[in-house]
Amino acid sequence: MPSRGSAGWRGLAGAGLLAVLAPMLTLYAGSGANASAAMARVSAGKRAACRFGTVLGLRLARNHPELYSGYVGTDQDILAGGRERSAHAALVERLRAAGRTKGLAAALAMGADRSTWTKAQVGEFNKLVLTSDPMSYDTMKTVVMRSLWFSPLHTLRGLRSHLKAMEFSEQLQLEAVEFDEWADGAEFRIPFFVFQGASDVLTPPDAAGRFFDDVTAPVKSFELIADASHFASFRHPDRFLDLMLAKVRPAL
Repeated sequence: MPSRGSAGWRGLAGAGLLAVLAPMLTLYAGSGANASAAMARVSAGKRAACRFGTVLGLRLARNHPELYSGYVGTDQDILAGGRERSAHAALVERLRAAGRTKGLAAALAMGADRSTWTKAQVGEFNKLVLTSDPMSYDTMKTVVMRSLWFSPLHTLRGLRSHLKAMEFSEQLQLEAVEFDEWADGAEFRIPFFVFQGASDVLTPPDAAGRFFDDVTAPVKSFELIADASHFASFRHPDRFLDLMLAKVRPAL
């Protein structure tokens, strides 16, 4: 069994990485909070890549292996039918340790059961998680937002649309809360890879690792990206590309 070892600014166009690697269509499932999809195509043959939320990405890869040559998940979200609650527990501890009484009250009020949350609480949870963790907050400010502001691919109107799409994805998160990766099945007929930030507080690597351990696939690999939380492929695009070249490309 492949080991779970240690080990993205083209970031916004990060799906393009797979476009130059895969001779077929390869599914790259990126940040769970981002419900947008992008198709990238290069001149040499029919090479393309898709960037999509990981919750839906798993289902596409499992149910339609004929469409993809492999699956790469980063910021891999695991819902486990509502049983996965470690991100909320860790959030409560961080807020309590930091003395953030208002945020702590909000986290305790929403509780760990996502099936009872409102759309506003989904947004509040995501915000509290990312702003209460120094590395995640730094990545949001210096990598993600800066990439958006200075991206030649986006207009100001496009940025507004991007943020509105994030709000739309909060509703999708509510509707997907009962998805159970184990009940859906852990058998994949294509190569399966998860490259996760070692310190990801929004989509914890331990949860992704537990699901990975139960996955059966022709080839599989789980790698942690050190010094990275959520948006690991954005914070360390060089390491992410190294993993793509070393792990993914030989398997396709």
